[in-house]
Amino acid sequence: MNSWKHYLKKVEVDHVVNISLEDVLNEKPFTYKKVIEEMNLLATQLEDETFFICSMESEDKLDFMHVDQALNSIVDEEWSTPQVEIGRKLSWHIQENERIIELELLSDKLIAVYYDTWDEAHCFCILTKQLYFERKIATSIQYFLVDIHSGDIDLTMAIEEYGKENVEKAVKFLMDSDYIIAVKKIPKDDYEIIELIDDIEWENLAENSIEFTDLGRKVYFENTLGISLTKRIEN
Repeated sequence: MNSWKHYLKKVEVDHVVNISLEDVLNEKPFTYKKVIEEMNLLATQLEDETFFICSMESEDKLDFMHVDQALNSIVDEEWSTPQVEIGRKLSWHIQENERIIELELLSDKLIAVYYDTWDEAHCFCILTKQLYFERKIATSIQYFLVDIHSGDIDLTMAIEEYGKENVEKAVKFLMDSDYIIAVKKIPKDDYEIIELIDDIEWENLAENSIEFTDLGRKVYFENTLGISLTKRIEN
């Protein structure tokens, strides 16, 4: 059995460490209750601004109307390998149907979240409370930032996908923060002329686009950009 200290030392070097629960638990199979006890222990050893997410997916739904029965059931390792991510740059990606599960057994530093996955599985997560409440990223915002990073975002399509008000608010925040620049792309023969412009021409989006600045790219990779933008859009 490896101690959590062994993995926490790696966080200092690797920033985010992925660990299989099998590597730290001294029994197999193991119950959800056993995992919660282990996560409570891990929570006591974390340094400030270090977070973790423990994710366990299952084919069958857990019935939290009967908490003791749910927690004493065996973790489904056949569906997917239960994982723990530890790091300083983690973020919580908001799930459409997520709900918080109140558990007396859980440390007050942690929170339990349950949601259905895209492939009809069910995911039970235990994570640091600070991560959940202070480092959220909306899925739509993450996709929007990925589109910018790809270097070929279509603002007309973005408005259709995320809504005009949200896109305008996001672009204004990103430009005011010097995270992006606005450009006009003018087709000419078999190439494009790219001109830097002061602002997006919202009534003429066909030739307009946005690109990350060096600063924007830096905070994007640090995960802080998605967190800041989610807070701005939600407020």
